[in-house]
Amino acid sequence: MSRVATQRAQQAVIYATENSDLRVVPAPSAKTGILKAFVVSMVIIVASIFGTFVMNNMMVQTSYEINQVNKEINEVHAASQTMEDEILQLSSPKGLTERAEKLNLEPAKDVRYISLR
Repeated sequence: MSRVATQRAQQAVIYATENSDLRVVPAPSAKTGILKAFVVSMVIIVASIFGTFVMNNMMVQTSYEINQVNKEINEVHAASQTMEDEILQLSSPKGLTERAEKLNLEPAKDVRYISLR
């Protein structure tokens, strides 16, 4: 800067400080800025780790519940299949004959059919 420009700048600063409520404020310390950035970074990192931990636990719990429900479904399906097999066995001609014999029933000798047409 030239000498004239420097004098004008100094006069402007003197004029501004004398005619207003302005005051010189010290520059913030670089150390304070780094500390704040470090604290914010650590909070974000800790929150991220905690959030990951919580989400993982929720996924494990949901997976456990799904496995329990699948086990129950398989048990009910197996019981249903067993009952269906038993029904088929009891309703077969052989099964019906055995049950009729246990009830002391005799087979029909003369069967006649009526046509309703």
